[in-house]
Amino acid sequence: MTRDSALLWIGLAIAVAGFLGEHFGLLQQAFPTIGPAWHARFELFSGLAGMVAAYLRMSPLALSDDHPLTKQAPDSSRTLSITGQVPKVLLALALVGSFTAGCASLPVKQRAVVSLQASETALEAAHDAERLLCSPTADQTKAITHCDGAQAAAIGLTDDVHRRLARLFSIAFDAQEKAALVLKTWRAGDPAPASFADYRRVASEILGLVGEIVPKEQDAVAKAQQAVDEAAKVAAVMGVR
Repeated sequence: MTRDSALLWIGLAIAVAGFLGEHFGLLQQAFPTIGPAWHARFELFSGLAGMVAAYLRMSPLALSDDHPLTKQAPDSSRTLSITGQVPKVLLALALVGSFTAGCASLPVKQRAVVSLQASETALEAAHDAERLLCSPTADQTKAITHCDGAQAAAIGLTDDVHRRLARLFSIAFDAQEKAALVLKTWRAGDPAPASFADYRRVASEILGLVGEIVPKEQDAVAKAQQAVDEAAKVAAVMGVR
């Protein structure tokens, strides 16, 4: 493979990864099982591919016969030397640029959308984990009215606490859905949606209540904490303190 053909294929791969990262919301609608982690993978791939492209631009790999540089003098016809201080500086700048461009290419709005989706996914996991603690034998698709699990009795997850959590989870999911709808028209610099403030507040209440009774090593606590952390990322993007 020649250097210019390698650059062509790498450039195509960067373009595809960039397109998928830029339109990640549409990709998730088409493939609901794709999680937010894939967005970071697309960005990382773009950065790494940019590094490879920067190296190939000054690598000793031969050019194709029809490349313009092959028409020059023999000492410069096939390669761009990577020796000397100037080429090294240019290569370093290209490598740094590939990473910073990957981070900057992700729009502010998209970062908020991805973090809000990740928060909601984590909160759903916390909800499911709490229900399993309450009643492992209950139909998980229906409302649970009585906590009969052995762990629930051991940690003090009573019917009353479960009802309080169920109500908070319901409020949080409703607020998240409203915030997601508002984000579709939200622009950087606009005030944060009131529904997002409600979601963040209720998610924090859930974490506080779950953390009081459920051991920290349980998924319910870990996922509730993740939901709050991702909501904080959305707040940071929106400029909310």
